[in-house]
Amino acid sequence: MIEHNFGTWKAHEPKPSPLLPPLPTNQPSSTEVPNASRVQTEVTLAETLPVNRSNPDYYTLNLGSHVLDGAFYASRRSRDLRENTGLVYSVSSTLDAGPTGSFYTITYGCDPHNVSRARAIVERDLKEMQTHVVPEEVLNQAKVLLLQQIPLSESSVLDIADGLISRTKDELPLDEPTEAARVYVKLTPGQVQAAFAKWIRLEDLVQVTEGPSAEKAASEPWINLVLRQRKGANPSESLETARDALIQGIKHRLPIQVSDRHGISQCAFLRAV
Repeated sequence: MIEHNFGTWKAHEPKPSPLLPPLPTNQPSSTEVPNASRVQTEVTLAETLPVNRSNPDYYTLNLGSHVLDGAFYASRRSRDLRENTGLVYSVSSTLDAGPTGSFYTITYGCDPHNVSRARAIVERDLKEMQTHVVPEEVLNQAKVLLLQQIPLSESSVLDIADGLISRTKDELPLDEPTEAARVYVKLTPGQVQAAFAKWIRLEDLVQVTEGPSAEKAASEPWINLVLRQRKGANPSESLETARDALIQGIKHRLPIQVSDRHGISQCAFLRAV
């Protein structure tokens, strides 16, 4: 059928590129998405970077990103935002790179009135990555995490197939994971600092928040039940406090916010209707 319809036809024009134009750098903006059904605010900070998947600095930025939050509770952002200040429960970031550029995204959830405080700490940590070298032992920990992910990313036939297709699409060598491992091992703290200083633009971060407004959250009645572990505390006191708070919440149909010993909200229930 193809021969019947096209015969000896041949294309004479240059082969068109299926790729979109390179990603432009974005301008800063802020958008609020009202969602009264949420208790906390989900915050997304993001920006476009002119770093495509084949750019050597992709690996450098990815390694630095793992320094900040690759180890979850043991990472810098979790310590600064969760353990030390109790502002968020979890925080993560992604560096999504393609053949024409990349997106750097940071997400966290917090109480509405803490959005700006948490963002200030996020920016402070990014600024520190730009102005100070990462300690060697911290960088080595991030390298270990990344190197462990390489074999795990090919733990099934489907993962292997997806990887081959993705690397073909991004015009990367089929053995790119092996080459990536060699690159990560050789990266230095100075290279990570230089990459963050060159590519990360703190002034251009786009902020999108989804959740209740700070004014609305502050005006709503709450019973805030904070469960703290104190040395020598009587366990029955905590149980009595919890029981009394639950009774009051049911009686008055109030929401109850339960916090851990760091003051971080774990869950909310019995919300007023």
